[in-house]
Amino acid sequence: MTDEQNNTRGYSYVTSEKNARYRISDLENGIYSYRAAADINGKQEQVEGTFTVNDLQIETTKLTADHNLLKNIALQNNGRFYEKSQFEALRSDLEAQEKTNKIYTSERYLAIINMKWGFFILIVVVSAEWLLRKYHGSY
Repeated sequence: MTDEQNNTRGYSYVTSEKNARYRISDLENGIYSYRAAADINGKQEQVEGTFTVNDLQIETTKLTADHNLLKNIALQNNGRFYEKSQFEALRSDLEAQEKTNKIYTSERYLAIINMKWGFFILIVVVSAEWLLRKYHGSY
């Protein structure tokens, strides 16, 4: 296989019952030419051709809503599907739903230096260690 810059790549492929297709990944956009050769029943067969690799933007392939797909998704997930003309039914269903309670939380970050008793204990422990080391002659 050869790309537009004449860079050549070689591939080997052996077919089997479980592997009837061949896939090459990581090809850059561009035009590629190929030559394939196979020995079939003792006869050498060759095929040549070209193919093009382009980016596929899936988001732009289908721009209209598939309402049947949306209905099926809603049914599979215990949901409901409303069309534009059923806006009032949607509103009444939302108002009729039991509302869950909101949970409010708050977090506070307290540095140990702001806790007076914690800071005092820390100073006492560090001072005691320093005094003991000083008394026993080690630093």
